[in-house]
Amino acid sequence: MGNNFSAASTVNQVLQAFETVHNAFISQTMRPSPTVQQLESILLPHVQEQRGPCYWQNRMNAREILRRSRRERQCLDEEPHLVCPTEDGFIRPIKIPTVKEYLTAKQHLQYEADFIHFAVLGAAQSGKSALIDAFLRGNGRVGSAENEEKVARYADDNLDCPFVWYEFPSTPTHAGADWEYFAARGLYLFDAVFLLFDKLLTQTDVAVLRNCARFAVPVYIVRMDARAGVERAVLDAFASPTSERARGAAAGLEPRLWQKRKNAYVQGTRTAVEKALQDEGLPDQRVYVVEQETLRRLIVSGDGSGLEHFDEWELLRDMLNDVRRRRTSVQF
Repeated sequence: MGNNFSAASTVNQVLQAFETVHNAFISQTMRPSPTVQQLESILLPHVQEQRGPCYWQNRMNAREILRRSRRERQCLDEEPHLVCPTEDGFIRPIKIPTVKEYLTAKQHLQYEADFIHFAVLGAAQSGKSALIDAFLRGNGRVGSAENEEKVARYADDNLDCPFVWYEFPSTPTHAGADWEYFAARGLYLFDAVFLLFDKLLTQTDVAVLRNCARFAVPVYIVRMDARAGVERAVLDAFASPTSERARGAAAGLEPRLWQKRKNAYVQGTRTAVEKALQDEGLPDQRVYVVEQETLRRLIVSGDGSGLEHFDEWELLRDMLNDVRRRRTSVQF
């Protein structure tokens, strides 16, 4: 039943990007996060090199960031929902955290400059724990932050792996300004944000997307539990979803129907996200439909044969290429 994944170029990109990131971590040549570096050029100028070329470049960058921040606030007054991506890599937040807020966030999150930090956010039951568990190769350490107020931090058991995962508890719709939610959680410290959803993007999701753009933090919109979603769609095709034939079709015994419903499920997800982004004045971006077991198998062995593939390889490719681009000196 699992379709054959033949995009060898995507697989090769995943392997090459991971090797580059891994080698940079092992050799201790990992570059600092560009977002963190820009913030520190404003907040902590005393940690920069004393009066050398790098010092003056950082100060020039800091002034440019402050100018863009003021312009962003002005644009917010004129077009409160419009956000454009930062193609030049400069951040342009509505409000820059104070030194105290910044240092407190780093301490609270146990931020380590040489590691890659991923934040996983989303509503309750959106699959946050499942995603992290897959990336940690199903080691069973991932609990659930759904009913907790604090962030759960998960480092990889493999000490040579630079990735650290943070599961944020589910949050009701934020009543204040969208940048307050983002800044209060220190999300500007992360190398990327995984934003999980089920059917609809919430206002909190929109706040995260908008401020990821302002802080130049990559964000991936992910819908988990893909196989179960397709199974439900197949069952809905029958007048009697509990019939033997319906159950067999949901298990893959009618490949043509399964593929038709799978395509409709994936396209429907992408169309819904595209419309939600347009309604909020946000730029269009890809949504990744992901099955946990397929993702886990690909990470463990790179072999997903016999499993149903969705967007797992593409998610791995894009996240690793973003890390390579932002944190290493190797550019493909």
